[in-house]
Amino acid sequence: MTACGGKDDVLGSSANAALAPSVTTVTPAANANDVLVYDPMISATFNEAVAVVGGGASLVVTCASPCTNPMGTVSVDSANRVATFTPDADLMGMTQYTVTVTGATSFATGLAMKSPYSWNFTTGAASTAVTVTAVAPAANSAGVSINNAIISADFNEAIAPVTGVNFTLTCAAPCVSPTGSVTRDPTNRVATFTLTPGTQLEPMRLYTARVSDVSSLVTGALLTSPFVWTFTTGSTADTTRPRVTFTVPATTSPGPTTGVPTNMAISAVFSENMAPASISSASFSLTCVAPCVNPVGSLSYAVGTKTMVFTPTAALMANTTYTAQITSAATDIAGNALAGNQAALPAASNYVWMFTTSAEATGAGKVSVTNTNPA
Repeated sequence: MTACGGKDDVLGSSANAALAPSVTTVTPAANANDVLVYDPMISATFNEAVAVVGGGASLVVTCASPCTNPMGTVSVDSANRVATFTPDADLMGMTQYTVTVTGATSFATGLAMKSPYSWNFTTGAASTAVTVTAVAPAANSAGVSINNAIISADFNEAIAPVTGVNFTLTCAAPCVSPTGSVTRDPTNRVATFTLTPGTQLEPMRLYTARVSDVSSLVTGALLTSPFVWTFTTGSTADTTRPRVTFTVPATTSPGPTTGVPTNMAISAVFSENMAPASISSASFSLTCVAPCVNPVGSLSYAVGTKTMVFTPTAALMANTTYTAQITSAATDIAGNALAGNQAALPAASNYVWMFTTSAEATGAGKVSVTNTNPA
């Protein structure tokens, strides 16, 4: 029946029938794979403001046995157009989940969805705990230099931002616990406590380093318990410059080293612990002469092995000469600049080595050993 003014109470205006609300987008996307098990975003966006809880309306997430349907809360944004399900706990890894929206009702017309809307997604691997894999100075080490301004912890995966609450360095009175700043290296896998500029460690003191409440950058998984280690300072400062002791490809004189596989990563081992933040694109480069294009890739530093690794994004060009260089911007944890092979000691200098790739590209799946250490 049409009301005065030509407007139907149910259908709206005589010219435009009101439509039931509908879902326009979902997160995760339908049939998505490798969805995070930790704090996943599960939401449905509607074409208009709706009520999604109560009165027969619901948004639920289910899974098949032996998986247990997750418990959680449903919230809506300020416009009442986005409904989000937040699980109370991590989802199961490698499991298919079904999200079903039922009975969402339009605030404007009072009309409900004509039928339930469902979609599926599959989670990735279950979260694994964050662990510390190496530290510098080493646990229980003695004679640590008093100008050792950097304390580092290497993790098994990229970690979320850390602060002075997560990473502390203390000593017992009358020693005064150091102050400093906490940062991550470019890979987000190394956390570093750096002493306040102008300060140093006290001689002949036992220091305790502690990292806690650190979480995975990807999954949110936590370090299960605080990681604590100690070291003891000596009475002197470190003034010895770090050296490069081993490279892959090998450093030869006069060079270049020949026959290097095109799928090889470039690495260098140092004589002592380096400041992780100093190993970056500002201190390392891999170049070649045009028409070759300088490779891009990922650069990392492993605290435990004192090793820098550059992994090119794509294979190197065949039969091409490359120049690898680590500049004196790379420093040890006492701040001493690299003593490379471009000047006589005790001067700081860059370390440069060259190599030529093999005449044919190394096929995928072909692995070759070019050097071993020890020999």
